Amino acid sequence: MATNRLVKFLSTSAVVMIVAMAFPVAAEDPFATDLSTSSAREFLGKWTLTSDIGGRELVFNLAVVDLEGKLGATLDSANQPEPKAIDAMAIDDDGMLIMDYELSFGSQSFKLKINASIAGDGLEGTLIESSGLFEGAFTAAVTEDAGDDPEAGEQRRRNRRGAANQARMRLDDGSQLRVSFGPLKSDSEDHGRLETLSAGEIFEYVGGRATKLFTDVDMTFPEATVKTENAAPDYPGVYSLWL
Repeated sequence: MATNRLVKFLSTSAVVMIVAMAFPVAAEDPFATDLSTSSAREFLGKWTLTSDIGGRELVFNLAVVDLEGKLGATLDSANQPEPKAIDAMAIDDDGMLIMDYELSFGSQSFKLKINASIAGDGLEGTLIESSGLFEGAFTAAVTEDAGDDPEAGEQRRRNRRGAANQARMRLDDGSQLRVSFGPLKSDSEDHGRLETLSAGEIFEYVGGRATKLFTDVDMTFPEATVKTENAAPDYPGVYSLWL
């Protein structure tokens, strides 16, 4: 028990020390990553991220900008407001923005992965340190819209409408299980096929996107285990569901 308390204390202390001191003194400008702006336009703007890691509230500032058709971003903390450029950005099939960020602390470096999704008027997601030092969920509010890009705001409004097509369960430790499903229009081929589906047959979308299950935890059933990280390390389990 004493060992567990010591490990928790050291981990929490390391998190606080990294967040308070890791950012470089000299600010950096964002640079163009490989991600095209058109594929993640709704993330443009300035965001305030709030996360609880080790019982301590941490606040970060995320700025996502358009650099001649490519997305770039910087991140800084409320304790050390000197932005550092995000190293890499990507978007997955479900519209989640995945950002890689490296913290430098003396001779040591820590790799941080930021997974962000549009949620209502803001963002939600996870901050993950690759070696397992810490992980925490965050929420984010937009503090400054991309005023010169009206498409960004419109895309966010479309995403809010699409968010109704989700069922989500959040566990006590911050882990989530989420089911994302597309609309089934009454005049679509999929709707007609579903109406005529016989008992015992499997329904598979032919025009719309498949229903997706995302899970942060392994789920064990009598005859199967649905595991995380089936698509990539440090990433939720991603599965298609068929009726």
